[in-house]
Amino acid sequence: MKLLIQTFLSVLAALSLITAQAETAKSLIEFNASDALTRIKPSSEQVTVAVQGDAIAVTIIPESKTYPGVAFLPAAGFWDLSAYGHIEAKIKNTGTERLRISMRVDNEGNWRDAPWNTETIGIPPGETGTVKVIFGLQSGFKPGYALNPAAIKQVLLFTTKSSAVQSFVVESIQAGGNTGEKAPLQPASLSKPKDVSTKPEAGFMLGGKTTFDPDRQLKSVTASMDWSNEPGQPLKLRLSDQHTIQVIELRAPTQKWDLSQHSEVTLKLSNPGSIPLRVCAQLRNGKTEYSDLIVSEGPLLPGERIQLTIPFASTIPWQGPDIVTGEHHKVKDGTGSALKSDRVESVRLTVFHNGDAELAIEEVRAQTPTPTLPEWIGERPPVDGDWVLTFDEEFDGDSIDLTKWRVHGPNYWGHKNLTHWSKDNMIVKDGVAIMRLEKKHGYHNDDPASGHESAYQGGYLDTYGIWAQRYGYFESRMKMPSEPGLWPAFWLMPDRGPETGEQWQRQDTRKHGMEFDIMEHLTRWGPNRFNIALHWDGYHDQHKAIGTSLIYVEPDEEGYITCGLLWTPGKAVFYYNGREVGRWENERVSNVRSVIMFTMPIGGWDNNDIDDSTLPADFLIDYVRVWQRADLASEMDGLFVSSKAQDNQ
Repeated sequence: MKLLIQTFLSVLAALSLITAQAETAKSLIEFNASDALTRIKPSSEQVTVAVQGDAIAVTIIPESKTYPGVAFLPAAGFWDLSAYGHIEAKIKNTGTERLRISMRVDNEGNWRDAPWNTETIGIPPGETGTVKVIFGLQSGFKPGYALNPAAIKQVLLFTTKSSAVQSFVVESIQAGGNTGEKAPLQPASLSKPKDVSTKPEAGFMLGGKTTFDPDRQLKSVTASMDWSNEPGQPLKLRLSDQHTIQVIELRAPTQKWDLSQHSEVTLKLSNPGSIPLRVCAQLRNGKTEYSDLIVSEGPLLPGERIQLTIPFASTIPWQGPDIVTGEHHKVKDGTGSALKSDRVESVRLTVFHNGDAELAIEEVRAQTPTPTLPEWIGERPPVDGDWVLTFDEEFDGDSIDLTKWRVHGPNYWGHKNLTHWSKDNMIVKDGVAIMRLEKKHGYHNDDPASGHESAYQGGYLDTYGIWAQRYGYFESRMKMPSEPGLWPAFWLMPDRGPETGEQWQRQDTRKHGMEFDIMEHLTRWGPNRFNIALHWDGYHDQHKAIGTSLIYVEPDEEGYITCGLLWTPGKAVFYYNGREVGRWENERVSNVRSVIMFTMPIGGWDNNDIDDSTLPADFLIDYVRVWQRADLASEMDGLFVSSKAQDNQ
């Protein structure tokens, strides 16, 4: 018992010691001490320091130095703060403008190694704030230089260059916390976990009713700048003449912006200063995902306003590479978009100027314009030639025409164990084919003998065994579902004919065959993003594929998109709403006649989960049209000798 009591008392004493350590702060400098000013060093003659009671008053007159401020020094040698976890300074902004102030805690060492930790805060005029550096952390309490708290050389407080007088009072600067202190847990509204994104209200990323917090969302990459951000006013940046090229990022309030409901971002900028500017803008997510770089047409002159629009689509359409290995989604350098619209971390501005300059950012807004379609869509192919319409399906009846289509077929895609196809889920109404997916138990292809039953029932369309064509222009106008977890597609597969053997042999993508994915859409992507792809050499070890899932196009006024494939010898060119979005020119492009397919399974490689409460979901097909160029026509085109829909009865 005596041993237990002694152990308990020892633990209690230890806990008391830890608690005392956490609660007892150590002042680094007593500001009312006689030697206080000898241990505070201004960065230049434009910085003055004075004792003000128990505090230190600092005034900074506008000057050429980029980061004016003061250094606090130990009485001799170094501060040994190994018993503590952080240093913090309490500061009051006595100036007339917002104060952006940083605290840097230094070890001795080569400046190239950056042997310090730094944190920054913003303090409005007349208000008091506390800047805190936790040893070993920096820039928002992220892992940084492994600072040695037993050898603190100095503590710096500095601001950014400003055209106005800056003044502040340092009320205290002290060490506190425990050894090995960790980053504080942020409130949910401030944390930035990777799975949290922000969908901007009405598309406003800055402006409108959106609150933009420069302390957290504005980052100077290579810039020397200060800023002001009054409610209802533009974000104003003051750019130092220390750099003629400034790189600035406007960051999402969480880990990223989800702009999947949009197709472009528009910036409204003005120049309230006296120096001309040239501005470039780009959307970015890390180092590998980004939009085209948009450059202002001319200089932004003092007093002028401009609007820059950053489309998610690339100016140069995707092109397949000259050489293809077994890896997927290769692209020719310099072509196609590299931006994923649901994960945009920042808007990056690059500003060119000579001398001190100013830039006002009035609005940053994601939008989706309605496209203007060319007159030829639906009337002819996109290129000249002696073209003949060879397949024309308008869905004008009251049911699927089984002399053109099958409504039963295989089910290899997505979560195939969850779905089955039924003729009842291909509906024709008001000149449109409706491919419906619903929560309904049943048998695959309406056949109890199939051995497959599942909980979700969908529709299916293809022309296998009925109609096929080699080469030509294949086009369809479609409206995507918006319900989560779905994978609508318009595509072509080979069909060599019944003399070849079983269906897998007829549709083999080896031996010059190919799968053409004219349109694939995962509903998680939002209404404006699509996938195109080419697959060949089977689906096992020798499988090859190229394509891109970063095709951006806006639906027309009725919510439809029109997608087409121009297929000629050695060439496959994809068109969306009359605009070329991708091409591959290579002798490996298929020369085997192919059939048309429409499918909508559950799942896909980058999708979200199905939501039963949103079902049923409809994929609408307005028309399907195919043309053939006279010099490419052959006897293998059109209806098979036995032109009847197999397995439809």
